[in-house]
Amino acid sequence: MATIQLSGSDIDGDQHSCTVAQLIAMFRLIAGYPEGRDLLWYAGDFEPALGPLAPYAGPVALPIGNTCRVLELLGSLSFYQLDFGLFAGFSLSSDPVVLHEEVSAEGEPGPRIEGSLIEVIAHDDTFIEVTTSRASILDDLRNRFPAANVIG
Repeated sequence: MATIQLSGSDIDGDQHSCTVAQLIAMFRLIAGYPEGRDLLWYAGDFEPALGPLAPYAGPVALPIGNTCRVLELLGSLSFYQLDFGLFAGFSLSSDPVVLHEEVSAEGEPGPRIEGSLIEVIAHDDTFIEVTTSRASILDDLRNRFPAANVIG
C-alpha cells in the first residue's frame, strides 16, 4: 500500500486543510473509480465529533455504508474543517468486517486497518492522507496532484 498526502493547497488552493469540502472532493474522486464504487466504509476517531459524526468519535471504527452514504454524511456537516478522523473502505464482496481493535488517525503514514482497500484520513487539520493498495487510484491521484507527497 502507498500513501499520498494532500494539503488544502494541493486539492483546491485553500490555505486550510481537511475541510469538509476537500473531503467531499476526495470521496467524489473515489466514487469515480471502478474500484471505489463498491466499498463499505467504516469511520472512527473523529474530531470534532458533532452532529452526524458523533457516533464515530470513538476509537473503534463503525460502519457508515457505501461511498454515496459517506458523501451524504459529509454533506450534512455544518462545520468547515475536521481536526482528524479516519475512513476505511472494504470490498462489499468480501466477508463482513467486524472491527474490534482501536483505530487512530494519528501516527505514521500507511494503512491503519488490516484488510482495507482505501483509507482516507484527516490528519491534524494539516493534510488528507489517502492510502490504497490500488495502483490505478494512486497513479491518478499522483497525476491530479503532482505537488502532493507520496510515501511508499
